[in-house]
Amino acid sequence: MRALYPRHGRLIAHQIISARKAIMRLLARTLLLVLCLAGFSTASRAEFRHVSSRFFGGDGGDVMRSDTFNIPSKRIVVNARGDVFLCAVAHTRITFGTDLIGPGVVGVVLNSSGTPVWDRVLYQAQQFTNVVIASAALGDDGSVVLVGSCNGGSVDFGGGPMPPTGLDAIVVKLDPAGNVDWQHRYGGTQGVSASGIALAPNGDVFVVGSTRNHTDFGGGLIVNLGNSDVFALRLNGETGAHMWSHGYGQAGAQEGLDIASGPDGSVTLLCTLAGGIDFGGGLLVRGGGNIALATLDGDGNHLWSRVVGGQQGATPQAIAVDKSGNTILGGFFARAMDPGNGTLIVSEPTSRITGFLASYAPGGDYRWSYALFDSLESSVKALGMTESGECVVLATAKEELSVAGTSVPPASFLLMEFDSGGNPVAARGLGQPAAFNFSFLAAKNDDVYIAGASNGTIDFGGGELQMGPEGRVYFAHLAVRRLPQLSIGDLTARLRDGIDVELRWNLTSDEPLAGYYVTRRSDGAPDARVLQSGPAIDGDATLLDRHALPGQHYKYEVTVETALGDLVSRSTVVDVPTVKTSLLQNTPNPFNPLTTFSYVLGVSAHVSIAIYDLSGSLVCKIEQGTQPAGRHQAQWAGHNGEGNLVSSGVYFYRLEGAGDVPARKMVLLK
Repeated sequence: MRALYPRHGRLIAHQIISARKAIMRLLARTLLLVLCLAGFSTASRAEFRHVSSRFFGGDGGDVMRSDTFNIPSKRIVVNARGDVFLCAVAHTRITFGTDLIGPGVVGVVLNSSGTPVWDRVLYQAQQFTNVVIASAALGDDGSVVLVGSCNGGSVDFGGGPMPPTGLDAIVVKLDPAGNVDWQHRYGGTQGVSASGIALAPNGDVFVVGSTRNHTDFGGGLIVNLGNSDVFALRLNGETGAHMWSHGYGQAGAQEGLDIASGPDGSVTLLCTLAGGIDFGGGLLVRGGGNIALATLDGDGNHLWSRVVGGQQGATPQAIAVDKSGNTILGGFFARAMDPGNGTLIVSEPTSRITGFLASYAPGGDYRWSYALFDSLESSVKALGMTESGECVVLATAKEELSVAGTSVPPASFLLMEFDSGGNPVAARGLGQPAAFNFSFLAAKNDDVYIAGASNGTIDFGGGELQMGPEGRVYFAHLAVRRLPQLSIGDLTARLRDGIDVELRWNLTSDEPLAGYYVTRRSDGAPDARVLQSGPAIDGDATLLDRHALPGQHYKYEVTVETALGDLVSRSTVVDVPTVKTSLLQNTPNPFNPLTTFSYVLGVSAHVSIAIYDLSGSLVCKIEQGTQPAGRHQAQWAGHNGEGNLVSSGVYFYRLEGAGDVPARKMVLLK
């Protein structure tokens, strides 16, 4: 079993050049594993719960794949109200629940209940023309923006033909009904491609990509400085008008891969570099790494930039920004990489590639990193952010893993969640290990959406979906459920007055609670008896069980229910000793007119309480019948055998039918 090792820098190496250093690396990993087993690993604190899952089929050959190698692709996106847009390739025809559509590049918007709002063929393939949709964004109003590239002839998404200039970038906005609102095609003789998209809070569109020639996006000619340069572009969301555009590059090939918007209106660019690049904060060169990150404000001004990867570099696959402005980067590396803290993470000797995550503060400083160690291969494919600031990760791995205290068997892909500090809190394997699988991820609030294609069986929790040999598009909605954040502490049970059992506990919770109940079960009993229930509140609580039987072994359990319906329990046991039969002092005493007699039976007996006056005459007898061993009670309201009230004075009471038990004295005052 392989573990997802933490990030504390214990796997340090500089070059894999000798057997001696290989041994040192193995020792370092062994030490780290011991530390994990000693308590440094994090237990699972969340889970992925199934909401719905299904596949979309048709005439066959429907597939949702990444058309661009090693370029992040957002083929499924979600907005604030829970609408979902997904894009697929239909080789023949496909249905999303209404009519069959296709062939071609197809898209659908599903509302929060999974019902199609609209679906349509976005683009139907034509001879000598190829279109690749790299990423999409879904506005809160239901509009969709697509970015990608095309080459060959004219391209028409429904807003009229866009004539060719070569290998061109395309940006197309669809209104909430799926009709073209505006569209652009940017090109040149050497080629332009758009690969990433993000939306500003006001709906403006940010695009990142690469250009291999001088290009004018509407704000003037951007001069190409190398083999390939990065471009960033902002368009007005309503009209598509150019707002600003920048080009970044030096000698060599620099590629713009993805873009993510921050909570303050800034955007973070994910790029690769082979030469150098300057986003406005100084020249970044390949020697420090082959991954470039840069954050720009809403007007395109440089805020921070840095390189990641080290000399050997890595392949970026995904980027996200959390609600605090921290950047999360995911991808894979072949042998070793520097995530940004000056040390190397080294892969398993037999591993082809190793997946990684790394996080950077709003100013670009390194925060944490994780590597998904696997002796065969692993990779981080996609990222999504929840409302609470936790990162949902879609990854692949070939071996069984131990993640977040959970053993995850080999699967087609792995779904994980990390908290803001980089600790894994949930993990789940999905799909058959040997099946091919293209998967895409989107997350909003605590909802996770997965779409893709596979030729194997996959079960998201609602039953197996049979994909078929040609692959079908699957769609699943999962909810991240935080495990109850409450503690039942200091639960104790002790004997009181020889037979009563007193329970004490303390309740601490970080979430709303519905209530609690306390049960008692004796050895051999088929069911537990509820002793007490009520609203649950933080703090100390007690319960006095006056009905425990002598000579019994009891298990007491306190169960608390959260407002979301989760149950958390804690139990304790106690042995109640055998006792002698005894008659306790009445309470209250003196009394008027009602008092309570308590007595304890060591064995089952047919008993009564007899009351006498000072002269020894019987006043009345309170029949109790046959009672089991244990504590019992009877009451007297100051009346005689005829039902008349007696006068004030001193009276005696005695337990009869249970052997020789001393009588007790009581006083009735009126």
